Amino acid sequence: MDPDRLDRILVNLLGNAVKYGREGGIIRVKVERQPDRTTVSVWNEGPGFPPEERPRLFRKFSRLQTPELRAQKGTGVGLYTAWRIIHLHGGRMDATSQVGHWAEFSFDLPVDLPEC
Repeated sequence: MDPDRLDRILVNLLGNAVKYGREGGIIRVKVERQPDRTTVSVWNEGPGFPPEERPRLFRKFSRLQTPELRAQKGTGVGLYTAWRIIHLHGGRMDATSQVGHWAEFSFDLPVDLPEC
């Protein structure tokens, strides 16, 4: 994978964790290596998102409509761009949440990430 593309994905996920997370809240980044894939997840304390909003997350120009999330500025292209790059590299991207408590965005790629 192109390191610049991976950087763009990580900057987007970490930026969203800060932007939409609770002030003073925790952000966790986790990387898991398996023989056939690498999974990266970014978890943050914050308002999360309701299950019915999940289908909108990775659509181009789509913004979630909850009051807490709508108050933040954005164009609705960051997650779509990250999702598209991951899919073009044969990976998957997902998101889970507990409303009012946390959100987690993760992706996996079918190849190992380069050693740091």
